[in-house]
Amino acid sequence: MTEAAPAIRIAAVTKRYGRTLALDGVSFDVWLEATAQIAHRRIPEDGRDAVAESLGAPAGSWAAAEAAWRARQSHDPRLVERFSSNLVHRLGDLQRENPSRA
Repeated sequence: MTEAAPAIRIAAVTKRYGRTLALDGVSFDVWLEATAQIAHRRIPEDGRDAVAESLGAPAGSWAAAEAAWRARQSHDPRLVERFSSNLVHRLGDLQRENPSRA
């Protein structure tokens, strides 16, 4: 059995984990963006719900959603690949937008 090309694997993950799937009310896109903003802005734990809520997550859902997405990631290398790649790109974007947050 041959391995699918990376673009095909990523497209399959996008279809599988795109905006349609939400864990604890948080979609992949919101999880990714919140994670990037939390890391870039060095948001302490008590401020993370507010970041997620500002992106459309249900109030008070961040900790459970983060845990659910991480658990899903632990069983899906394609999800790890998509998340990691997109997170690196988004952090780069945030750094270019606000270089004082190095």
